[in-house]
Amino acid sequence: WVPELVKIAGGIDELGRERGEAVRIPWDEIAAWAPEVLLIMPCGFNLEQTMKQVWSVFGRKTSSPFFDLPAVRNNRVYAVDANSFFARPGPRVVEGAELLAQLIHPELFDPSTISFSNSFQAIDIPQLKGELTEGRDYYTEGGAMVFTASYLQRRGYCCSSGCRHCPY
Repeated sequence: WVPELVKIAGGIDELGRERGEAVRIPWDEIAAWAPEVLLIMPCGFNLEQTMKQVWSVFGRKTSSPFFDLPAVRNNRVYAVDANSFFARPGPRVVEGAELLAQLIHPELFDPSTISFSNSFQAIDIPQLKGELTEGRDYYTEGGAMVFTASYLQRRGYCCSSGCRHCPY
């Protein structure tokens, strides 16, 4: 039902199959389609699990075709809480359509009325590539690099390393 939800939300999903089972889509097909907006929502994953997956697959790998996608170049890549909104049929699927509409067409919504702020996270592409800014992303203390709360929040998950500024 996700291709149908994308359609309802005003998007176009040329790779998904309406009224069919979900299928794996190879990256070369995604690259050939060149999406303007990319929503990453692995089935059954909550937002933190999705962010971990994003980092595991794309983190610090600047040569991936992922980084050539128009959505990536224009910072229109979002991790979504698929478990809450897209993994099973029910009333929350309607909210999932609303969430998709807000991500696909943000210009149609007043930013102060975005109601799903804890359900998605924009992927910080420079951070994903490993581009760090001293002060914003880290500081040095006693010869060690210490990540800031801002960096950790934008990364989107806890690594269980006991980071001093971990917001999770």
